[in-house]
Amino acid sequence: MEQNRRMIDWLDPDYTGTLVIDGTYVEVTGLPGDINSDETVNILDIIQLANMILSGEYADNADLNGDGNLNILDIVAIVNIILDN
Repeated sequence: MEQNRRMIDWLDPDYTGTLVIDGTYVEVTGLPGDINSDETVNILDIIQLANMILSGEYADNADLNGDGNLNILDIVAIVNIILDN
C-alpha cells in the first residue's frame, strides 16, 4: 500500500480523475477549495486564487463554481467552504 501512496504523490497535485494502479482503479480527488494543495482550505487559498485572477492564470481546481472562469464568485465559494468548516 505504501508503494501506491508514493505513486499518487508523484502526480501533479492539481490532478483529479482515475488512476490505474496494479490493475485497480483508484479515484483521485482534491479537497475542494485547496488551491495550494496543502490539504487545508484557508486564507492562503484565497490569496492564491486572488493572485491567479489578477494574473489571468487558470487552473481547474480553482474554478470552484465550474463556470470556466476564475473570478470573485470562486473567492466567495472558498469563503463559504471555510465558514462551513
